[in-house]
Amino acid sequence: MDSLLQKRRITSQSDCLFEEIWQIYQASFPPFEQRTLKHQQTAFHSQNYFLDAFIENNQLIGFIAYWTFETYCYVEHFAVDQAFRGRGYGKAILQNLQEISSGKLIILEIDPLDDEQSRKRWKFYQNMGFMMNEIDHFLPEYQPGYGNIQLHLLTWPSLIHPELYQKFNTHLHKIVMKRE
Repeated sequence: MDSLLQKRRITSQSDCLFEEIWQIYQASFPPFEQRTLKHQQTAFHSQNYFLDAFIENNQLIGFIAYWTFETYCYVEHFAVDQAFRGRGYGKAILQNLQEISSGKLIILEIDPLDDEQSRKRWKFYQNMGFMMNEIDHFLPEYQPGYGNIQLHLLTWPSLIHPELYQKFNTHLHKIVMKRE
């Protein structure tokens, strides 16, 4: 990771950086891919959930929210503030996760490749060594009324095995999307 880019773990909504993270979050993801604040609080209570902020010169650059399990890490949300995109920060943040993942498979999802932005996003992940899995994958709904969303499943450093996908999908429904 770039020596000027600092990582800080966020453990609650009361952290002074959380509001800025939430603003980037809301600007970066459509409503049907967003947690509510109450659902976010539930995530903070899980021992599997991590939210890391990345800062340079006292400026929030971006964040990555991920879940760790025995054999894999699931990147739920990852965004760089729009003002800092295209400068290599996203690459540095994702490389940090690759370095600390301790050999675990990293799993993330992207939208269908039906527009220029989604194809550009896929190219970014492809350049980072991610592979697209040929699996029909649906993200459970974050908020009522949106339904499940079909997404592409990407993994690094290898493709996912069917047995691990089943375990991941169970964790996604029962732990990641858990609401109290």
